Amino acid sequence: MNKINKNKKLLLERLLEIQNKNLFIRESDINMLAREFQKSPAEIYDTVSFYANFNLEKPSKKIIKLCQSPTCHSKKNEKLLNFVSDLLNIKIGESNDYISLETCQCIGMCDKGPIMTINNNIYTSITEEKIKYILKIEGLI
Repeated sequence: MNKINKNKKLLLERLLEIQNKNLFIRESDINMLAREFQKSPAEIYDTVSFYANFNLEKPSKKIIKLCQSPTCHSKKNEKLLNFVSDLLNIKIGESNDYISLETCQCIGMCDKGPIMTINNNIYTSITEEKIKYILKIEGLI
């Protein structure tokens, strides 16, 4: 592995370590890593913002994502996304301290779509009835 790839790997490992500890990457973390890796804060920020799994803001306690892949889209997930939005009274793309409602691309389980995740829990073949049940057991309604 060349030096550039090794440094990139080490930076990503440190970012994951910080995010796992704090749940998001703070500006002070970016500045610390810039000094540690002898890069500008902008270079560290570019890396953080490139990867969708890094958060620059404190995340909500419950992050709900519905897959928007072509397969899930063909299975009427747009209707289900609106159903969740109406049920929780939160707009798609909005967050508060407790809930975020987001869309995402392929989760890799196309044969079991439509797919919804809440934090690390994956729910497959969702329907409106399943959504009501899931949101109850997740403590959201």
